[in-house]
Amino acid sequence: MQRYLRPALLCVVVVTSACGSDTPTTPTTTTTSPATETWTGIVGPGGTVSRSFDTTLAGTLTVTLMSSDAPLGLGIGVPRNVNAGCRLTISQVDAPGLSLSIPADAGLYCVQVFDDGGVVKQSSFSVQIVHP
Repeated sequence: MQRYLRPALLCVVVVTSACGSDTPTTPTTTTTSPATETWTGIVGPGGTVSRSFDTTLAGTLTVTLMSSDAPLGLGIGVPRNVNAGCRLTISQVDAPGLSLSIPADAGLYCVQVFDDGGVVKQSSFSVQIVHP
């Protein structure tokens, strides 16, 4: 009896594994909007502060000096390997409202805020970072 049961069981396994769905599958895509971050801090006379972040997709990276107590420098670049900080690709000194944009691939970037001589004591700031 056992000799006849094995071939029958094998047929059931083969027939069952051949069954599938006739419904075609549609790939799903997810759309990711750019990430927006707000960074606040304080910079002293002659000082520099920076913040690093990752981008997950290629696109445009935009930073905007939203508010500050004095005209400040703002820059975008890549983090330094030694002694921290930021190796700037683009920078400008201006009052609040300044925006800088660069094309960016996926990877590690940084934003730097610096005093270019306008800070007497300390200056608080707020920067908006929009990245892919």
